[in-house]
Amino acid sequence: MDPDELILPQPLGFDPVRRAALDKLNTFFLGPITADEAERLNKTLYIFASQRHQQFQEQGHIDSTPFTIFLDSPGGDVDAGLAVMNMVFRVQRDFGYPVHMIVLGMAYSMAVIVLQSATRRVMEPFATMLVHEPSWTLSGKQEVIFRDYEKLATGYRHNLAAFFAQRTGKHDPGWWERFLYSREERFLFPTECMELGLIDEIRPAFVLDQGELASVGQPPA
Repeated sequence: MDPDELILPQPLGFDPVRRAALDKLNTFFLGPITADEAERLNKTLYIFASQRHQQFQEQGHIDSTPFTIFLDSPGGDVDAGLAVMNMVFRVQRDFGYPVHMIVLGMAYSMAVIVLQSATRRVMEPFATMLVHEPSWTLSGKQEVIFRDYEKLATGYRHNLAAFFAQRTGKHDPGWWERFLYSREERFLFPTECMELGLIDEIRPAFVLDQGELASVGQPPA
């Protein structure tokens, strides 16, 4: 199936020609994390990864060209974000392709968690992160909410803390659980994210006739 044949709800101003050109460059963009956006991204990633893998296997070649996802996301749905993460894991695990994520502007809330699924996590110099406790909106019978959803939230909390501890290589799960669920909104600059192990690289600010500009990406003194 050709990715261009996917029929999904498209945002206002969607340009199918531009989208097809970016897809062919293995380059994707992720903004607000919604169910529709996660479905579009996941289908496209899977189709391209499987087609490339089959093509290079038939040719007897090994292809390790990474997929690149640019993030400028205020966060979004927990379930949609987890679905994106699982597809990114699948592309790496089943097809052997690296997935690089680059934070252009913001990676807030669920986007911070999605970023951790990437092979390589990069921030541009003026990008920021926001880490805070997840929010849930629930409706239904009281018994179900206080029993089943409490179990879901508790499991998510423990698994997320363990994942951050393993992915960052910094601190233990208990520390991460306290950090992520502190009921504070923590805005982080690139250097702070690097210190916490949330990213692997900070791209330098660069102006063509001046070269790299120092002291960018630092928190205020």
